[in-house]
Amino acid sequence: MLAYSEDELTERVSSLSPGRRAAFAVGCARHLWSAVGPAWARNDLSESARALERCATILMDALEARDARSHRESELTKLSTDVEALLPADEDPRFECLADELVYVQFAVAALLHAAAVVRHGDVRAAVWAARQAYDSADQRAQRSLHHQAGVFDEAFERQILATEIVQGELARQDRALAQIAAHGS
Repeated sequence: MLAYSEDELTERVSSLSPGRRAAFAVGCARHLWSAVGPAWARNDLSESARALERCATILMDALEARDARSHRESELTKLSTDVEALLPADEDPRFECLADELVYVQFAVAALLHAAAVVRHGDVRAAVWAARQAYDSADQRAQRSLHHQAGVFDEAFERQILATEIVQGELARQDRALAQIAAHGS
């Protein structure tokens, strides 16, 4: 069974070139962004939710551009700032329309912002945090799938969450992505 280890992840990401780190972080953000796609298809989205979706999509597209470095750092910084300003807090009434999906939108946007930092600066820590958002999102989905009772956590339940197909799938996805990126040189 795979387990999440931030130390191991940091070591693996540190061994990559800044460009490869960016590819990994952007991949984590894309994975989460794709997962929240159905939330954006809803007809009852508030203007705030639509604005966040538009800004975040523009930033995602800029990060995924064949040569993200062709975007000036100031442009990526402005896009990141615009997205961050729209990031909803828990129970933000402007985002009630997202209901149960809000937490996953928050994870996706946070991963996107971390990926932008990696593209701009090659920051190892931000790449690890982008991956952490993907792991935390999977963990949250696993808790919900197990009908977790809030506030009741013990070691046995943590092992049960880790063993879920959702969490194991995310850890395997990250492992494959890192192996593939590393195999193409650093």
